Amino acid sequence: IDDLAPAIILLIKKNQRGIFHLASSEVTTPYEFARNLISTFGGNPNEIKQGSIIKLLSGKNSTPRPAAGGLKVTKIIKAGFTPTNWKDGIAKNFSQSRGQLI
Repeated sequence: IDDLAPAIILLIKKNQRGIFHLASSEVTTPYEFARNLISTFGGNPNEIKQGSIIKLLSGKNSTPRPAAGGLKVTKIIKAGFTPTNWKDGIAKNFSQSRGQLI
């Protein structure tokens, strides 16, 4: 979230137009993300159980989603902005919250 304002300011200053994705350029799985998040905030990452995204997405009430997600951020990088990677983003949010869940 901390990337949003600086990215918008850069795009305005450079008079950029169009659709820009702003996300970590490093792709991860929901499992890896959850384990890192829980661990960073002092929880036990072993409480997160790995499942199958294919099995989840094949469920009767499942919203269609790709099995492998992620956003292409090459356009915003070419404009001059380097997004924070997801691990650093979690660490920064933890630091900002001083360990308190908000």
